[in-house]
Amino acid sequence: MEGFGGLMDPDALKELQAEIARKVANKEEILVPLHFLYWSDGKEDKIPGPNSNMTQQDPTEYLEVLSKKYSTDCDVNLVFTSLPPNYTVWKQNPPRSDIYLYGHPRGRFPSVDQFTYHVWSLLNNKVSECDCRLCEGNVRGQDKDKDKA
Repeated sequence: MEGFGGLMDPDALKELQAEIARKVANKEEILVPLHFLYWSDGKEDKIPGPNSNMTQQDPTEYLEVLSKKYSTDCDVNLVFTSLPPNYTVWKQNPPRSDIYLYGHPRGRFPSVDQFTYHVWSLLNNKVSECDCRLCEGNVRGQDKDKDKA
């Protein structure tokens, strides 16, 4: 079955896997469009309300910082070109100027550092095993075990 530029062909898939492995080993730049992660846990309704004193931001700068942090932590050279589906960057209006990432079912990420752990679980399709601050434990009165009920 032909599709996805020949990626359904087992030989083409093996070639792609080998190319990615080579790039990782040589720390060559790999562009990663996170918006293709169909298993993203992002929820489109998890954004600030209209009276929240927040403004949605272009994610470019956030993605640059995330790429550097992730690449350093994981010893790779990834460049994220987009956010996962239903994740958005917001900035608190003056007098504050804090940046937050919204979209996670259980809250917002107040820093790139905290989101980096979650990105790893998304890239590896292991969200159920994620140990980021929002996925693990108690968050703003939400017990993880109660969320499953």
